[in-house]
Amino acid sequence: MNIKLLVKKMDELVDSSDINIINDIDNISLNCISDQKNTLSIMEYDKNIICPKNSNILFFKAEDEIIENENANIIYSKEDDIFKVYEIVNGFLREHSEFYNRIYNTISNREAVNNLLLIIKDYFDVNVCLLNSNKKLLLNTFDFSTIKKIYPLEIKKKSLSKLYGYLAFETIEDEYEFEFRKISKIISTYIYNNVNGLINSKEDIYSTIKNLISGNITEKDEENIANIGWKTDDNYDINVIKIEGGLFKYQDMFSHGNRFVLDYPMYMYSVLQEGYLVLLTNNKIKDVSSVKTNLNFFTEKYDLKSIKLSLKNNLFNLKKAYDLSRRILENNIELTENINDNCCKIIYDLVCLDSEIEILVPEFIYKLKYDDINNGTDLLRTLYFYLVEERSLIKASQRLNVHRNSIVYRINKINELVDINLDCYKARKNIISALEIIDRLDNTLKITEEDI
Repeated sequence: MNIKLLVKKMDELVDSSDINIINDIDNISLNCISDQKNTLSIMEYDKNIICPKNSNILFFKAEDEIIENENANIIYSKEDDIFKVYEIVNGFLREHSEFYNRIYNTISNREAVNNLLLIIKDYFDVNVCLLNSNKKLLLNTFDFSTIKKIYPLEIKKKSLSKLYGYLAFETIEDEYEFEFRKISKIISTYIYNNVNGLINSKEDIYSTIKNLISGNITEKDEENIANIGWKTDDNYDINVIKIEGGLFKYQDMFSHGNRFVLDYPMYMYSVLQEGYLVLLTNNKIKDVSSVKTNLNFFTEKYDLKSIKLSLKNNLFNLKKAYDLSRRILENNIELTENINDNCCKIIYDLVCLDSEIEILVPEFIYKLKYDDINNGTDLLRTLYFYLVEERSLIKASQRLNVHRNSIVYRINKINELVDINLDCYKARKNIISALEIIDRLDNTLKITEEDI
């Protein structure tokens, strides 16, 4: 463990320090000064001690007088318990060793690069991302926008080294410098082998999404999906937005011609498909709610019609979700809530796009309708709410804002006019469906969404 980092980690134990040599510490010596540059000697303070060249000493029971020294590293602590000092130092060395073990295990188990970045972030408490060789963002797992320091990532081929990217950090402290350079060298080849496909598939993924929409998936598409770290059973959703009048009208929504400005590589991609903007989001990898907030800004600014659908943890449902969303938008079916939470309304609205469905409505429904028109009896609305409320007189009367005796009278009137069996569940269900259909065809019942 780099001695500067160790001193930083031991901040509560250390009162002062004099670090002159950047040594890597991995051993501890108690009550005995070691001249090994990788060993930290823990000693009781003695101003007369001569510090060997390149040694590392931690004095406990330290006094205010500083020992003059230029060739060694000295740490001062007023803690008077040597065993407590040892436990603290050993704890940080063990934690550091476990950190590198996690790095090596991640590499040996061929885990995702995201996991490597997460391990680094957890240990150093700093955001880290990957840049390509042109210092353009390649992988930003932790969604930050400011970069303070970058470290080169190189791949060795024979006797030559090729720069292919950078490990970039949001903040940097001097104590981390040595460790970050060391980490970059350790993980460089592994990251290259894992992100090389990502680099090559950054543009191909847009073609893959179009193929998913059309239902024509190739082996190359499956490779592109894997290269960006996605799995087909991740938590996906899509937003389908109707774009009318050409892209010029929406200049601030697109860059470089037709690339949506909110595209979020690795997490959210968009394509333009026959006058529709389709956004595909992987919610398992990262919460992109901030991006969706900005999306709402555009939909409100341009009064854009949009649909959001969950893919039910199956990426291959993209075609079905797109086709359904497009049909809803093309037919101006109004939605005031999440479509996944309102399937009954959508089903009836879609069914009633074809007026031929009217042929399925039972004849007695029209008989009651004509009685309502001719006599102002409101029998169909009464029948609807009576059945929706599971034949509860009290609830039906509340929905219609009438006395429950009026409900009894109207139901008796219905039984006089037509022959129906309201004791049969199948019959009741069929009547409700018929009433939903006829209302959508000619607004007979004037049923609102709250009534459904």
